Amino acid sequence: MSITVDVGLLSGKTATVKAALDEEVGALKRRAQIALGVGGGRLVDSSGSVLDACAPIKCTRLQNGDLLTLHISRVQVQASATAFAAIRGDGSVVTWGSDGNGGDSSAVPDQLQNVQHIQACGAFAAVLDDGSAVTWGSAVHGGDSSAVQDQLKNVQQIQASYGALAAILGDGSVVTWGSAAHGGDSSAVQDQLKNVLQIQASSMAFAAILGDGSVVTWGAATNGGDSSAVQDQLTNVRQINAVVNLLGGAFAAILGDGSVVTWGGAAYGGDSSAVQDQLKNVQQIQASYFAFAAVLGDGSVVTWGSASDGGDSGAVQDQLKNVQQVQASHFAFAAVLDDGSVVTWGNAACGADSSAVQDQLKNVQQIQASSVAFAAVLDDGSVVTWGSALHGGDSSAVQDQLKNVQQIQASVSAFAAILRDGSVVTWGNAAHGGDSSAVQDQLKNVLQIQASSMAFAAILGDGSIVTWGSSAQGGDSSAVQDLLKLLSAGRLLRDAEVLGEAAARGDDGRALIDIVRCEPQPLLAPPPAAPLGPEDIVASVITDRYTKELNPRAEAHRNNRAFFMAISGKNLHQVYMTKLHLGVLYGCRWIYKQAQRSKARHTCPMNKPLTLLLWAVLLLELLGRAIPLPEADFVLKPLLMPILVGAFLLGSPKHSQRILVTAALFFSWLGDIFLLFEGYFVFGLASFLIAHIMYVVIFQKERGTLLLRRPWISVPFLLLTIAFYWFARKRLGSMTVPVLGYITVICMMALAAINRYGTATQQSFQWTVAGALFFMSSDLMIGIDKFITRIPMADVWIMLTYVIGQYAIVRGISEA
Repeated sequence: MSITVDVGLLSGKTATVKAALDEEVGALKRRAQIALGVGGGRLVDSSGSVLDACAPIKCTRLQNGDLLTLHISRVQVQASATAFAAIRGDGSVVTWGSDGNGGDSSAVPDQLQNVQHIQACGAFAAVLDDGSAVTWGSAVHGGDSSAVQDQLKNVQQIQASYGALAAILGDGSVVTWGSAAHGGDSSAVQDQLKNVLQIQASSMAFAAILGDGSVVTWGAATNGGDSSAVQDQLTNVRQINAVVNLLGGAFAAILGDGSVVTWGGAAYGGDSSAVQDQLKNVQQIQASYFAFAAVLGDGSVVTWGSASDGGDSGAVQDQLKNVQQVQASHFAFAAVLDDGSVVTWGNAACGADSSAVQDQLKNVQQIQASSVAFAAVLDDGSVVTWGSALHGGDSSAVQDQLKNVQQIQASVSAFAAILRDGSVVTWGNAAHGGDSSAVQDQLKNVLQIQASSMAFAAILGDGSIVTWGSSAQGGDSSAVQDLLKLLSAGRLLRDAEVLGEAAARGDDGRALIDIVRCEPQPLLAPPPAAPLGPEDIVASVITDRYTKELNPRAEAHRNNRAFFMAISGKNLHQVYMTKLHLGVLYGCRWIYKQAQRSKARHTCPMNKPLTLLLWAVLLLELLGRAIPLPEADFVLKPLLMPILVGAFLLGSPKHSQRILVTAALFFSWLGDIFLLFEGYFVFGLASFLIAHIMYVVIFQKERGTLLLRRPWISVPFLLLTIAFYWFARKRLGSMTVPVLGYITVICMMALAAINRYGTATQQSFQWTVAGALFFMSSDLMIGIDKFITRIPMADVWIMLTYVIGQYAIVRGISEA
């Protein structure tokens, strides 16, 4: 038994297709796609209901002659910090990038059907057309919603903090999950969360606007999770904006009368008392990492928060008139006036100083920002850039190509511009997407670009996707490229096996060749109506092959990549390094606890077998030192750094810093050798000094401005140097200058790692800071043990912190 139905597009084009009753609706849909010459979509019956592609036709209410509609949706791409998720036209999803942050959705592929939209944080959450939600990615950051899955029904929208998700249901209630410290636990205010209209999030807290205009908050109090101090002022709230910062956060609510109420971290704009009387008739608010800027009805601007990061606009206040829009980098603001000119303020090194291009900033239409640079599109389609050259502030290398620019997208340190002809021009940090030369010939007819922290994904006119930038952050989609090709409308697989299967069925092989060989071209004219023709058979065979073979191949590839994960492999990078103590025992406990707590895996750019070997050799080395067995030190210690070099080079063979990293580890290896022998301490000191300098050079390539804005961060390191000298001065003797010079350099190395805040990715920043502090601890213990007082089992502690530090630094660099 079979059924014949008419399938139409919204454009009015129709086709008649036929299928057996025991076939699935998906087979009927595929034949309709082939007949209509379109890509994936959803079949909708006459009542407006979406037909389940997996349901047998005989179990549906379809009848002969029914008129169905094939809804074709444009491809959508959503990005987390380190991964991408693409919604295909048929509502299924393809993911790539960091596995631990949502790049691997293999645990939920069958559930990711009929997806409407996706929200991202350290994980992804997809809302399906039936109102349910599917999550994947880092379990501790919202990737595991099993505890609330039965509540996730009739979901209307989802909002995300750094580590948690909040869903508004159809009845106005809210369901939260993920890290409790980031707002994943709303139990304390659950009875208040009724008739919720919208939710805003800072890094670690949420704020919900209710139907009566009041606000309910939860999450970290210092990030805005506690609004009790201003609760009586939060009435008739129209809109809420947030400072979203790894270190803290704040909220600013615009009320119906145009006034503003703020709360959260005072250092992040949570205290607006100094300008409260000026905050009247506010139309819009923009936020940097540490400050807010409000545009008033008369076109003037009021700012508050960290003065050095844009919270003080006093120097340009008389210029801030007739402001149309404000854009923010991490630490600066740029305002476009109604005459097309631009006014900037905040941190000069982060884009607040536009004096070098001020005469070019005329007739500006829009502004885009990376972490510490700006790019302005003028009305003639040209582009003007300023700010940190390393982060896209210098576009001189591609300036002659930047013509007829339509829109610009930014990663942390690079820009990508779409031109009128659909081509793309990129600049900025090459490793973060500033160099698209490897895919330039593919970047044609580009409609839209989406960015993760260090990579880009371009959607082409035919629905296919091209990616570039950091492979660990989603710049390499080769593992799923076969699946992404299915996004392209009318693309078929040229496969001799298809012809063989068709020939076995007695079909005309020549007719099949005409279709299959048009792989990159649109389909030929629609075939005649039923009975089934060769085109239907080709469609069935091809789609079956994709379903049965390509998916398992992609899955096998992901499993193969997952094999090359580091021994930790547990998303240690999710913990804030600002809370890491220098104490060795606490630091080791921190790593162990996070490894135990985190269930989601993160794709590590370090070779796993060699990483396992590194920890095995270290364990034997520590046992040899604890026994003690001096011979083991001479055998095992020289193996550690070469193994780490191998783990880095095999895991990231094309990394831009591979030469400097290898050099740093080579000099560290020399230091290890020299310290094996008495009388060579100075040589070992010199070797490690060079290694530290190499790391400083590497870190400086992604330098930020944190130390310029927060110079007091250097004070503990200065005090540490002074304290060490004070207690060791009597025994230093002729070693005073070399040792103090060495301590100065290791402090510089640690500060250089910290100064990458805001320019490096979160996990890269955290790994390198942790590594720098462990390495520093190891060196300090050597100095204390040699020049101040003996440390029990010093050899064990020194070696443990040294290897952990070196691994964490290299791991962090490889994440960049």
